[in-house]
Amino acid sequence: MSGTVSDTSGRRYPTKMVCDVFGVPRSSLYAVLERAGEGTPAAAVARCRPGPKPKIPDATLREKIGKVIKESPFQGEGHRRIHARLRLQDVHVSR
Repeated sequence: MSGTVSDTSGRRYPTKMVCDVFGVPRSSLYAVLERAGEGTPAAAVARCRPGPKPKIPDATLREKIGKVIKESPFQGEGHRRIHARLRLQDVHVSR
């Protein structure tokens, strides 16, 4: 029902309103959807990474960080120095 479009407004019915009308908690609706294999909106959001997508994959970045740490003449450098060394190699990522 929450996916149905209203005839008068032309918009979809909100899930909260549909659950209130039928007297069903939203958690029960999401549990039924999860069992049916349709997933929940919250589960779909949790699967994807927030923010912009990185330009290089995580595995490649991990290798580059390991290489920077091995090549460093010092022991125990912090994340700021490693981030700066990566930027010198044109690897622009967040800290």
